[in-house]
Amino acid sequence: MFSSPRTQSAATARRPLNSRVPSVRSSLGPGATSSPSAIFSPAGRRVSSIGSRGTPSRIVLHPTASETVNYDVQLFGSSLPVKVMEALTTADADEFLTVKIHEAGWAWLVYCDHLIIWKITQSSSTKFMVCKELQLPPSDYKCSADLVDIYIHSSEGTSGQAGSFVLSSSKNQLVRLIPDVSGKINQHVMHQGQGMLSGIGRRVSSLFGMLSPTVESNLRAVLWDKVDCFYTLTDSSINKWELEDTSECHVLSWEMSKVLKESISDAIWGSESDYNSIKEEIHFEYLDLSQNIDGLVILVAAWHPRESPCLAYYTLVTVKDEGYNVSDEVVVEVTRFNPPFQSKDALFCQLIIPNLNSHAACLCTRDAIFACSTASTRGFMPQEKIPFETQGDNILGAGSYGGLPIFFAKKSGLLAVSARESVSVLPHNLEDSISSSLDVPSSQALLMDTSRRTESVAHDKTKLLKAAFLQYCRKDLVGAQSTVDNLFPPDAEVGSDDELDEAIAQISVDLIDDYPASDPRWAHSVPEEAAGFCNISLILLHQLEDKMKAHSFYLDFLQEVGLFGRLGTCQVRGTLMATRLLLCEHAEKLSAAIVLKNHHTRLPAVVNAAIQLALNKRMRSVPQSLTAPDVYFREISQMDIIFECFIDKEEADLENTIIDTVEWGHINVNVNTILKDMLHAACQYRENKRSLYESEDLEEEPEFIPWTASTGPDGIRAVIARQHSIILKKVYPQADTNLRNTLIEQLVALLNYFLDDYVTQLKSVDRPNNQKRYSTLEAEYTQKRSELLSPLLTLGQYTWASSLAEKYCDFDILVQICDLTDNQTRLQQYMTQFTDQNFSDFLFRWYLEKGKRGKLLSQPVSQHGQLASFLQAHEHLSWLHEIQIKDFEKAHRTLQTLANMETRYFCKKRTLLGLSKLAAWASDFPEDLLKEKMDEISEEELFLLHQETLPSQLLEEKQLDLNVMPVLSALELINLYISEENRRANEYDFKKALDLLDYINEEDVDVDKEELKLEILCKAIKRDTWTAVEGMDDPIDATKDAVFVKVLQQLLNKGTDLRQYLPDVETLLQSDELFSLQSNSYFEYLLKANYEFYVKEHP
Repeated sequence: MFSSPRTQSAATARRPLNSRVPSVRSSLGPGATSSPSAIFSPAGRRVSSIGSRGTPSRIVLHPTASETVNYDVQLFGSSLPVKVMEALTTADADEFLTVKIHEAGWAWLVYCDHLIIWKITQSSSTKFMVCKELQLPPSDYKCSADLVDIYIHSSEGTSGQAGSFVLSSSKNQLVRLIPDVSGKINQHVMHQGQGMLSGIGRRVSSLFGMLSPTVESNLRAVLWDKVDCFYTLTDSSINKWELEDTSECHVLSWEMSKVLKESISDAIWGSESDYNSIKEEIHFEYLDLSQNIDGLVILVAAWHPRESPCLAYYTLVTVKDEGYNVSDEVVVEVTRFNPPFQSKDALFCQLIIPNLNSHAACLCTRDAIFACSTASTRGFMPQEKIPFETQGDNILGAGSYGGLPIFFAKKSGLLAVSARESVSVLPHNLEDSISSSLDVPSSQALLMDTSRRTESVAHDKTKLLKAAFLQYCRKDLVGAQSTVDNLFPPDAEVGSDDELDEAIAQISVDLIDDYPASDPRWAHSVPEEAAGFCNISLILLHQLEDKMKAHSFYLDFLQEVGLFGRLGTCQVRGTLMATRLLLCEHAEKLSAAIVLKNHHTRLPAVVNAAIQLALNKRMRSVPQSLTAPDVYFREISQMDIIFECFIDKEEADLENTIIDTVEWGHINVNVNTILKDMLHAACQYRENKRSLYESEDLEEEPEFIPWTASTGPDGIRAVIARQHSIILKKVYPQADTNLRNTLIEQLVALLNYFLDDYVTQLKSVDRPNNQKRYSTLEAEYTQKRSELLSPLLTLGQYTWASSLAEKYCDFDILVQICDLTDNQTRLQQYMTQFTDQNFSDFLFRWYLEKGKRGKLLSQPVSQHGQLASFLQAHEHLSWLHEIQIKDFEKAHRTLQTLANMETRYFCKKRTLLGLSKLAAWASDFPEDLLKEKMDEISEEELFLLHQETLPSQLLEEKQLDLNVMPVLSALELINLYISEENRRANEYDFKKALDLLDYINEEDVDVDKEELKLEILCKAIKRDTWTAVEGMDDPIDATKDAVFVKVLQQLLNKGTDLRQYLPDVETLLQSDELFSLQSNSYFEYLLKANYEFYVKEHP
C-alpha cells in the first residue's frame, strides 16, 4: 500500500517494485518525478562490506562482479542499521523476508510481523542514519514489503495534510482510503468505467466484504505516474486512473491481450516454418509494468509448451499513452533472458527502470539480475545475466535511487549495478589528454557526490561535458548519461538552454583545433589554456584523421545521451546558425583539410605557398620547431581562409610565368584541382550525413549559409567567381584543345558546388513567413547563375552548360541552347522533364519576348493544351492558335473581345471585327445565334464607318491618318463633323453627326443629347448666309439649298417624325449658338416658314 503522492512531504517514487508474492492484496505505489539519468550510473560508490562498513578509501565489489563482463556489482551507501543486520542474522533460512527500496531514499524490511524503515544515502557516512521499527497488526495474509507504504511528516515536526491510500485485491478491485484528522479512515470502491464516487465510511476490517464480485481480471502490476495518476496492469488490459482530493476518474482502459500476443509471438516465433499452426498454443504471463521516455513498458513472459526445450522468453513491450487512448504502435524487445520454463509461479520477475529518460532496464528474480534495454536503437545496454545463486545469496527486493538500480541481497545488503568502464575508443594519448584537462583524476572524474557535481557544473559546464564525453569513449554509457542529465536536465525546455549550445559548439571547436601536445615539436607551443585534447601523431595526415575520428565519436555521444535533439542555435560569423549544422561544418572542414593534406604531399610548393599566405593574413607566426603546415593544419576551424590564398598565389604566378610554357597552364589546373577536391570532400560529407543532421522542425531555424558559400570579398563564393574569370578570360583563350577540355570540366565542377550551396541556402528560407527574403535571394541566385553559365554558351560549350542548366533549372540557358542548335526534340523533352516547374510557360514567354511568334504558334499537338493555357493571358495571339486547331467559336469570341478592347488603333479594331465575323461564319454556331452575332458585329462596323468616312480635307486639316489614329468616340466624331475645320461640310456630315447621337451612352451624365442635337442643328443653320436671299417672295424656294434644310429633307427621307425629333423653333431661335441672328427678323421669318413647311406640312 502506498499513499497518494499528492500529500507526501518526502520525495516519492515514480513507480513501485511490485513483488509478486502469494497474497490476496496488491499495493498501488505513488508516482513522482526525480532528477533522472538516462542510463544507470554509479553516482556514488562506497567501499564497505557487511562486516566492515564505513571505509570510503576504496571501492569494494560484490563477489558476483568477478563473474560479469560488462557490469560491476558494488556495495552501496552507508552501513545497514543494526536492527536490519540483526533481522537478517536471526531470520531462519525459510523465513519470508521482503525489502522495498523507495526512490526518495528510503527502504523498509518486512519479516514476520516486524517492519523496519531506514534512510539510505549514497554517502558512506552514518551520521544522519534514521531507522525505525514498527509492529505490524495481525493478518491472515503473508506480510510483504510491497504491501507497505510510508507517510513522512515534515522535518520541523508539523503535521501535514492527511494522505490518501489505494488498496487493490488480486482480482483488480480497487479501494480508496482517506484518513481524516481524527484518525478515522473513510473508504470507497473505485468503480471502473465511472468518473467520481463519493466515499462510503466503513471499518477497514470489512473492506473486502463489500467488493463487487463482477471484476474477474487478475491484477499483475501497478504504476504511479506524476502525483495524481496511476496505471494498473491486469492479464488482459491496462487501466489508467486520475485522482482528485476525494474522488477519482477512470480515464483509460486498453484491451492489450490480442495486440501484445500477436506482436510478441511474431517477434519470437515469426520466422518458424510452422508459425501459423503453433501461434495459438503460445502462453503468456504479464509480470510487471514500468515506464521510460518512450512510454509504458510491460514485462511479459512467453513460452510454447511443445517447444523442446521449453524456454520462457522475457520480453519488454513499449506502448505510448496518448492521454485518453494508447498508440497503435507497439515496440517489442525480446531479451536474451530465456531460462527453462518450470511453472507459472517460477516466472516471478520484476522490471526495474531506474531512469525515466533511459532505455536501460534490469530484470530481477530471486536469484539473478538481468541487465538489458527496452529498445535496441540508441543508447542500449549490453545484455548480461548477473547470477547470485553461485554465491549462495538471493535478492529480497529491488528499486532505484539516484538514477541507479539498487538491490537488496540477503547476505550482502544494498547493492548497485553499474556499467563497467571499458578501454576508450579514442587514441590513447587523446584519452589521457582529455582526462588530464579535468580538475579530478580521470578514474574518479565522474564519481563525485551530488553536491560536488552541482558546484562544478555551475563553475564549468563545458569541462564536465568533456568529462562525460570521455566516459562515453570509455564505453561508460551510464556515467556519461548521469553527468549529462545533471548538467542539462532532460525536462528543460527544448531550445531554451543557450549554455547547452555554447558548450557543445565549444567542445567541437576544441576537438578540431586541438593542439598536438604529444608531438615533441609542439612542446613549447601549446598554451596553458589549451582545451586539453592531445594527439601523438607526428604525421599531419594522421593527426587530421584522428580528429575526424574523435569528432565522429563526439556526434555519437551527443546522440546517445539525448543532447543532439535538443540543440538550438549559436553565433557563427556574426549571425545565428543551427548548432547541429555547425557541428556538420566542423566535420566538413576536417574532410576538406584531409584532402588538402593529400595534395600537400603531391604539390608541396603550391600548398606551402598558400599556407604561408593564410598564416600571414591571420598574423600567425611559426615557432622555430614547427613548420607552416603544422600551424595551419592545427586550427581547422579557420582553414577556409586558404581558398582565397590559392587564388592570390595563382594570379601572381600567372603574371610571373611565360604564357607559352606548359607550366603556365598547369598553374591554373593545379589550383582548380585542389579547390574542386576540397569542396567535393566537404559537400560529399554533408550529403552522406544528411540524415544525421536533418531536423524535422525547420520553421524556427535561421537562414543557413554553408561555409563553402561564405559571402563577402574574401568568401568562397567570391573565390569561385574570381576563378571563373581567370579561367575564361586569361587561361582558356591561350590553351590548346586538351587543356581547354580540362579547364572547362574543372570549372563546371566548381560552378556545381557554387550553385548547389545557393540552393541549400534558398531551401533554408523557403518558409511562409520568410517569402520576402526568399524572393530577394532567389533573384540574386538567378542573376549569379546567368552570369556564370552564359559565358559557356559564348564558347560553344553547350554540353557542359546544359548539364548545369538542367540540374539548376536555368531555363533561359536551356532554351538558348536549343534555339542555337535548332533542337526541337530536346525542347520537347524539357517540357516533359520540367512540367512541374512550368518550363512550357517559360519557353512560350521567351518566344514572345524574342519576337519568335512563328515558333510559338508552331508547337506540336502534344503541347496545344499548355499553349492554350499560356495564351489565355495573351489573347492577341491565342486566336491564331484557336484557328490553327479549328476552334472557330472560341476564336470568334477572342477576336470580338480584342476588338471591343481595342482603342489605340482604328484600323486594328476594324480588322479584328472583320476577322471575328469570318470566324463566326466558319464556326458551327446555330443559325439563329449566328444571325444574332452577325447583327452585333455589323452594328459595330456601322459605327466605325462614321470614322472611316471622315472627310479627307478634315483629316488633313487635323493632321490625322486613318491608319494610325485611335478609335474615336461618338462625341469626338460629332465634334469633328460639325467643327469649323470641316469647311466642306454638307448635309451628309451633319446627318452623320445626328446619327452618332444614337451611340452616346445614356449613362454618360456629362452629355445632354438634346443640347448636343440643338448644337448640331445650329451649326448646320450657320453653314449658310440666310440674309442673302432677303427679298425673295417664296421663303421655301429661297432656302432650298441651305444645309439645314437639306438635313431636314434627309431626316424626312429616313422617315423621322420631325415634330418629335426637332426642338421647338423658339428654342432654336433663343440658342446661344444663333445669337448673331436673333435680331434678324427675316431670318426668323425664313426659319419659321421652313419649320411650318417641313414639320407641319410633312408630319
